[in-house]
Amino acid sequence: MEDENKTKKQLINELEELRQRITELEILGTKYKNAKKERDLLFNYSIDMLCIAGFDGYIKELNPSWEKTLGWSNNELQSKPYLDFVHPEDRESTISAAKRLEEGKVIVTFENRYLCKDSSYKWIFWKAFPLIEEILFFAVARDITEQKRLEEELERTQSQFELEVNAQTAELRQRTEDLLKEKAFTENTLNALKDIFFVFDLEGRFLRWNKAINEVSGYSDEEISSMKPTELFLKEDIQKIEEAINKIMKEGYASIEAFVVNKDGKHIPYEFAGSLLKDFKGVPLGICGIGRDISERKMFEEKIKYYVSYDILTELPNRALFLEHIKASMARATRQKDYKFAVIVFNIDNFKKIIKSFGHIAGDQLLIEVAARLKKHLRPYDTVARVEYDAVARLGGDEFAILLSDIKNIRNVIRAADRLHNKIKLPIKINNHIVNITASIGIAVGKPGYENPEDILRDADTAMYKAKTLGKGCYVIFDEVMHAQAVSYLQLENSLQQAIEKNQFLLNYQPIVLLETNEIMGFEALLRWKSPERGLVAPNEIISIAEETGLIIPIGRWVLLEACRQMNAWQTRLPIYSHLTISVNVSVKQFTLDLVQTIKQILNETGLNPACLKLEITESVIINNPETAEEIFSQLKKLNIKVQMDDFGTGHSSLSYLHQFPFDALKIDRSFVQSMCDNEWAMEIVKTIITMAHNMKMEVIAEGVETIEQLEELRKLKCDYYQGYWFSKPLGWKEAEALLIDNIQ
Repeated sequence: MEDENKTKKQLINELEELRQRITELEILGTKYKNAKKERDLLFNYSIDMLCIAGFDGYIKELNPSWEKTLGWSNNELQSKPYLDFVHPEDRESTISAAKRLEEGKVIVTFENRYLCKDSSYKWIFWKAFPLIEEILFFAVARDITEQKRLEEELERTQSQFELEVNAQTAELRQRTEDLLKEKAFTENTLNALKDIFFVFDLEGRFLRWNKAINEVSGYSDEEISSMKPTELFLKEDIQKIEEAINKIMKEGYASIEAFVVNKDGKHIPYEFAGSLLKDFKGVPLGICGIGRDISERKMFEEKIKYYVSYDILTELPNRALFLEHIKASMARATRQKDYKFAVIVFNIDNFKKIIKSFGHIAGDQLLIEVAARLKKHLRPYDTVARVEYDAVARLGGDEFAILLSDIKNIRNVIRAADRLHNKIKLPIKINNHIVNITASIGIAVGKPGYENPEDILRDADTAMYKAKTLGKGCYVIFDEVMHAQAVSYLQLENSLQQAIEKNQFLLNYQPIVLLETNEIMGFEALLRWKSPERGLVAPNEIISIAEETGLIIPIGRWVLLEACRQMNAWQTRLPIYSHLTISVNVSVKQFTLDLVQTIKQILNETGLNPACLKLEITESVIINNPETAEEIFSQLKKLNIKVQMDDFGTGHSSLSYLHQFPFDALKIDRSFVQSMCDNEWAMEIVKTIITMAHNMKMEVIAEGVETIEQLEELRKLKCDYYQGYWFSKPLGWKEAEALLIDNIQ
């Protein structure tokens, strides 16, 4: 019985122990499940790429970050040896790292380039260690492609300042505690930076810095560890730095420029950006910052400041600075009643011809020499500047201005202008050629009526352009009449602009007649402006200003378009005149390579046969740019468009160009035609032109025929065509059409 009780007691104890073991196992099971769940969460939701791989070369398990980073699915990555995804140049180092793991190295770190699904490669940083199972190892991989790119960029250039720390801000905020605890945090990366990197706590103690701070400041690690951040900077910048720190504490970010003062006292300009570091609860821990040396940029900015006020080529004050000098003189004249000043503006006569003859470099040399002469011979308190009004499209402005200070009377100014011209006209050697130059000079004397410096500079400029009309080497002193003329010129320019916008132009058509049969063979299109204020304005009153202002381009296009449209309309309504031609004058400003494309568009738009279009140009068009003119002639001939030389006989070089350019016809200037019956010399010129043109297979058109005597003489000389009041004055399109219909009947 006693044994039986003992056995029961023993069984009860064993059952109790078993229950305890079961409870312990259940607790361990729960802990294991929780640990596995926590491990799975960490494994699956880590932003880093985690994997378990075997020494057989295959990945056994990996987290979703792999697919997000590289684009490959888990199956694709696990179905091939991982070396297949490694860049060929990095495979040897990767194999070496795997061997070190297999040999029992506790932790192995390395980098390689991994193939993405889009065929690109990304730089990956690896930290791996063997598992307890000897055939497996665990690895943490991080995409460091951007870091690699930044490192390479930093080695190549310092031209672009990019905050290296911005790319890591999210990570820094999440792992602030780790950053402050781990001394080895990105040590290699930070020390590779040429930029300054630092972290300090809320008490202003340095916690971390890279070697760049030591190199720039000259202080050792021991010295920096005992310094406050503000001790590295110029005293004058400390307040600015403290304000930036306060801003970072409030807003999380700030950037400033400040001078770093090294151990030798040298001041180095830096641009800094700082961010607030917080722990995972959002509690501020400190400030991290990065700074870049901006010495080169500051030097560049100083140069920019200089060039804002000075002309690069001549190193003279430019227009903006010169106006400031005038403004100062005007203010002085207001304070000091006996103080007088004057402004001289001049430019070099025929400067464009000099450039065409010797090139732009020679033109620049000429401007430099002129500037040197001005600086050498002016009084110390006078100011000289290079003034460029068309700086947007400058090829080499040749306009200069001089401010004469403290003059006694107008005779002082005239003597200064004479001295100026005497110095400028001295021979200058360019490309082994001696060049003699002259200048057109405009003068404006300061007076109480001027309210701003631009006005007096404008008036001196107006006087200069007046001087140019008087011939080379002249000077003109501005008066109010010139101002009125300038205002009138500006008003005319504005009116022309409005005429384009409001379609106030119209064309008249003067018949061109076959002399042998008196049959109309074509018309010359003549521009008229129907001005609301001026009435019907002839082209000679507007062409020059249109060319100077560039308005000739839209006006000329309109003339071509309207003339072609009207001729095509006549040919459509009156098929008997399908041979009729229209002649259109083209100015020197229009005669560019763009003209051919414009004509193609107009012919396509209007439907006019190209053979029915004739262009009239003067020799000045060719003289302006012979090479371009030759190309334009070639393209026009391909289109079957004829070109006629207008006003032949009035220029000095017409004959030389007749051999070079394939003109279809010559138009004898009206001055010869109208005097040929009374002047033997004029008759001989007309006869010579007709004979020469026919010998060169060109037709001849006589302009300005007004009498039967002129017509008969031209018939005797076998002139081909004529136009003039004898047959018809220029007509509106309705009158011209009626004339054509009458001729049919």
